[in-house]
Amino acid sequence: MNISVVDIINNLAESGRVVIDDFLGSDQTRKIFTHAQDLNREAHFTRAGVGTAHLHTVNKQVRGDSVFWIDPDSGNSAIQSYIEKMRNLIEGLNRGAFLGIKDIEMHYACYPIGAHYEKHIDQLQVNGKRVLSAVFYLNADWQPGDGGELRIYDEDGQSYEDITPQAGRLVLFLSNSVYHEVLPVNKERYSITGWMLNQYTDTTFVGITAKV
Repeated sequence: MNISVVDIINNLAESGRVVIDDFLGSDQTRKIFTHAQDLNREAHFTRAGVGTAHLHTVNKQVRGDSVFWIDPDSGNSAIQSYIEKMRNLIEGLNRGAFLGIKDIEMHYACYPIGAHYEKHIDQLQVNGKRVLSAVFYLNADWQPGDGGELRIYDEDGQSYEDITPQAGRLVLFLSNSVYHEVLPVNKERYSITGWMLNQYTDTTFVGITAKV
């Protein structure tokens, strides 16, 4: 990780977002990438939707990715390195900024060619438990023209920053206020998308017919 926890907190306070390169080593990132690909090939991913509970809908025109919810206690060696690093980061954020983060939830996301996700914020209407959103990119050798950038908007809603989905890169941003979108991808794109929560999760993991 190329940035201190203090700098992460300062960036979040100033702009609502921070980009952390080399969050995890290349070998560990590659193992996670392979794990996600294997699960997708074995048809364990499901079409992603928008909203939750009775508000949940699937609309390919809004978002076109498929997901596999990750059980943080699964014990799979590929994903545990990431989960451990995230929990250490949460400990530092709570100690330095008193964020009151109690838990995490996360899923693999796969964007097939042509898929995108329209502009939105991550905080759900039915509860306010998401504090920080976290996106960790898995594809190695992502090239200009491959698309799939994360477009994060400034407070004015007009200016923005496009963040390349580079392997090993973690992007953190405020879940309740930062508008963002995923631009159309020209090559299949994998990531881990997750949220740091101010409540203990009651998520029923989707797709855990194969233990991760």
